[in-house]
Amino acid sequence: MTNIVLAKRYARALFSIGKETGELKDFFNDLSSVNKFLLENPEINIALSSPIFPLAEKKNIVSQMDNAFGFKPSFSVFLGLLIERGRVGLMDQIFNTFQEFMDDEMGIVRARVKSAVTLSGELDANLSDVLSKIAGKKVEVELQEDPSIIAGMVVSMGDKVWDGSLRNQLDNIRQSLMRGEIR
Repeated sequence: MTNIVLAKRYARALFSIGKETGELKDFFNDLSSVNKFLLENPEINIALSSPIFPLAEKKNIVSQMDNAFGFKPSFSVFLGLLIERGRVGLMDQIFNTFQEFMDDEMGIVRARVKSAVTLSGELDANLSDVLSKIAGKKVEVELQEDPSIIAGMVVSMGDKVWDGSLRNQLDNIRQSLMRGEIR
């Protein structure tokens, strides 16, 4: 079974339990904390993912994380299950999948916007409103500055990409010239 399929199963199981118990947001926060911690501490992530590292030591590390972060008891059980089954290496995929489930549940769509310069707060808000109207849902916009696009912006939302960058327009003109469409 592929890692994506496994991560989705674990995320769906945690999501279902969270929905039943009313702890979805708590689980999201706990999962986010663990994921961030493991990304910032790759040596711990490697130790928890390694089959060579003793299970007792892994459980000790998780217990210390539990004490530091104060996880919900049912989330601690979930984390223990990941440790026992050697699935901690899937944490980032589990987190991303869980976030997708949360977004669906809350009617949120995520959009990534690349622009050559930093967008003003007003332009950011207007863009968010326009994208919300297109999607028919609330849109969370993640802004990225990318000078390589020269001007304009590239918007990715779901499986759609709108490329209004000057870089893309110049590439299109270059390709047309090479094909002999423009003289």
